[in-house]
Amino acid sequence: MHVKFNISPRFSIPFISINTKTESADLLQLGRNIERLISKRLIVGQSGAKTVPIPLYQIIRFQTAEKHVVCETIEATYRVKYRIYELAKLLEKDDFIQISSSEIINLNFLANLSASPSGVYQVNFTTGKHSYISRRFMTKLRKELLK
Repeated sequence: MHVKFNISPRFSIPFISINTKTESADLLQLGRNIERLISKRLIVGQSGAKTVPIPLYQIIRFQTAEKHVVCETIEATYRVKYRIYELAKLLEKDDFIQISSSEIINLNFLANLSASPSGVYQVNFTTGKHSYISRRFMTKLRKELLK
């Protein structure tokens, strides 16, 4: 089997295509496995009365806001039904890390870290936004980044 990537700005949403001469049971099972992997990589968010499935790779961070947990993407902010501690267990450790008791960030959107004079570290995102790491979670972040 040959794997080929076709990267182009005209594709707004990534998709997978299986090209073959004939259909086989192995290829159908491969398609089902891919669908199962992709469906696990979604989280459901709410914006007003609208419910939206959000791919995890689009989420910049989860944080508490006004007694709710919200996820922030580049386009919008959505309320989610999970608590921060539930998300910390649910999300993959390779992509997400908890930086305080009220926030989990996507490491793929991490631009850099900077220290303030008071000793608090600031997380700068590739989107231009920033957040702060609690001292309690700083050692955990160091271990994850230095792996």
